[in-house]
Amino acid sequence: MDDVKTVIHSLLPDPKIRKRCLEAFDETVSYANSLGSEKWGAYYTRGQVRLLIGNLIVFTLEPGCTWLALDQELLEKSQELRSFLESAKEWKWDDHDYPRYTNVPSKNGFYVPSDEHQNIWAVIKQLHFEFISKTAAKYKKLRKGTQNNSKLLMEYIRGEIGDFFPSSDTEVAEMSEGPFAA
Repeated sequence: MDDVKTVIHSLLPDPKIRKRCLEAFDETVSYANSLGSEKWGAYYTRGQVRLLIGNLIVFTLEPGCTWLALDQELLEKSQELRSFLESAKEWKWDDHDYPRYTNVPSKNGFYVPSDEHQNIWAVIKQLHFEFISKTAAKYKKLRKGTQNNSKLLMEYIRGEIGDFFPSSDTEVAEMSEGPFAA
């Protein structure tokens, strides 16, 4: 557990940013799990914490920020959502490593939570969860051989943010059969 703490605290040393990023990660994992516990997995290394669905990275905790995949179709349909992100100082499009996916069309970027987190996350979450829904529909299972230490990682995050899904013992049991299984 100390190893997970070391990784997360080195990535996100600012306590406010860390809490907001971990809450967003937790909320995203909860949503992914609602679409099928066999479809997702999470892992950490010294330089990142990642959430995958099927074959795609959907959320990464990186130094000082998060990286997220957003639904391209919804972005293209809504000038309002696009404009909101374009004007948000907390959001920056990824134009280098993984700017887009084509298997499930996305446009990806970086988010640094601020005191405006509630408002900005609500917009990002709408686009992000739409992408997750489409990705979960395309991929029936997490890619075989994917590194997966979800149980340890999520136990740490549960303790760090103090409020963690699942909301019932039934959900805990269901998750322990999926990626949370040791």
